[in-house]
Amino acid sequence: MKIIRKLENNTLNISILEEFYNNDDSQNLIDIFKDLSQDIENINLSFLDTKHLSSKVIECLINLKKIVKNLRIKVVNNILSSYLFRLGIDHINIENNSIIKNETINIKVLVIGGSAGSLDRILSIISNLDNTDIAIFIVQHIQENKESILDSLVQRITKLNVKNAEHEEFIQSKTIYICPPSFHTIVKNKQIILNKDPLVNFARPSIDLLFESVSNDYKEEAIVILLSGYSNDGTFSLKTLKRNKTKIIIQDPKECIEKELLENAIKTSNYDYIFPLPEIINYTKRMTIKPEITLNNKEIKDFLEQINLKYGYDYTNYHYSSISRLIKKEMSEQKINTLDEFQKFILTDYQSFESLFLEFSVNYTYFFRDSNVFKAIRESVIPYLKSFPQINIWCAGCSTGEEPYALAIMLKEEGLYNKSRIHATDINSFTIEQAKNGFFSKRDLEKNKESYNKSGGKVDFLSYFDEYDNSIQVKDFIKDKIIFFQHSLLNKGILNEFNLVLCRNVMIYFDKELQESTIELFENSLSYNGFLIIGENEYVNMKNNSFKVYDKEFKIFKKSLKDL
Repeated sequence: MKIIRKLENNTLNISILEEFYNNDDSQNLIDIFKDLSQDIENINLSFLDTKHLSSKVIECLINLKKIVKNLRIKVVNNILSSYLFRLGIDHINIENNSIIKNETINIKVLVIGGSAGSLDRILSIISNLDNTDIAIFIVQHIQENKESILDSLVQRITKLNVKNAEHEEFIQSKTIYICPPSFHTIVKNKQIILNKDPLVNFARPSIDLLFESVSNDYKEEAIVILLSGYSNDGTFSLKTLKRNKTKIIIQDPKECIEKELLENAIKTSNYDYIFPLPEIINYTKRMTIKPEITLNNKEIKDFLEQINLKYGYDYTNYHYSSISRLIKKEMSEQKINTLDEFQKFILTDYQSFESLFLEFSVNYTYFFRDSNVFKAIRESVIPYLKSFPQINIWCAGCSTGEEPYALAIMLKEEGLYNKSRIHATDINSFTIEQAKNGFFSKRDLEKNKESYNKSGGKVDFLSYFDEYDNSIQVKDFIKDKIIFFQHSLLNKGILNEFNLVLCRNVMIYFDKELQESTIELFENSLSYNGFLIIGENEYVNMKNNSFKVYDKEFKIFKKSLKDL
């Protein structure tokens, strides 16, 4: 692990350039925190290639917030960002690589401004936006004594409604407004205002006036594009646009003869992107067109096979309806129209795959979820387990760890903890690392307490945790008997001989074939008279195996000898 430290003006900047691979890496950072001077009031801490932090580092961050006047934590990886968010640790999520792919702004208006040489470029952009549902303004420098035919030219290449802007007209979606010559066009309260005020920057209509008024009205829900031309009308408003978080795109002057306007705009440093025309078209399509996505099973199957070949995660036997829903959601957020384009996006960007992978494999849960099931375990399964000299339990699909920790608490209260061992597994290696830490947000604390009490809890729920401002951490004596590790249920190997297996709300995402092979895996992994518990809403064929119904209501099964 590489750590860069730099002290400037009573501010300590710490950058972590590599992943934490072991406890020694974590200790190096902890030692830095311990050696901090009391005079340091500001710390900027950046995790630039880190997906996971150890529990000791998390604890240090929580304590640093109390002793450092200003602590700013920056992270690049979305997985770490999601984890810190759940724990209530304030931080800044730095967008990695291409900023564009992570933009999910709800754009409502697009303004295209240009002067000399911009007409063909305006038409090229508009011709690619037939399916947009936003309002579009076109403002071009035109001599006042000349008639504009821009509206008729634009109408030939688009299915959208095209019209010359009219005074006091309310703005409509799916409409292109042409700013008329000799009038300034201004937007206020979603209404168009035309006036003959004096020229601005030697122009009427003025690009600057329209840019600024739209930005003040729509803020971050607007995009402006500045195309080729001379002089500087369109550059003075950019500072206001930047402050309003309006997206600013400047055409790359390298592809223009009429480049003076673009070069003047770039000199202001107030812009988001400098794009050649093809990329302007791609960006505006991505940001303003909501794709109508249809996927068939063959497309999904081929995509999942490519995921498996590239990254080694096999989802080919998951329910395609569930996966299709998640893929469509991600495609819509990334404004990608086709599965081919999305597949290229996922297979060439590992961080994008990780984000999609999290969608596939992380389930929302909390402690003692479905408290009646835990009560049934306490009252009818645990008494039977007491007869065993050693108790082995497998929590398959444990997600962030609430279920195995809940079981450990229950075993502790029933006097079985010291002779028990819990194996907690999940396909997602990142959630496994988070589960090991044992940190959880306080947002669900009341729900956790209520479920614990309903399950038959015997003491104060918080007695099993260390408490912090925004989070709680499982005490070490509850962690001692739990082994967390990554494991896929597609693997055929048997982990151990277990007395109890829990796999709840996991197989609901599997197809019939994978459900049956998973049940066979559990059957071969359980000792005779061992118990299997699945999700209350899961319907799995249990007829062709040795399981008998033990508790029909709570989906508890018991392994017995097969009928001859």
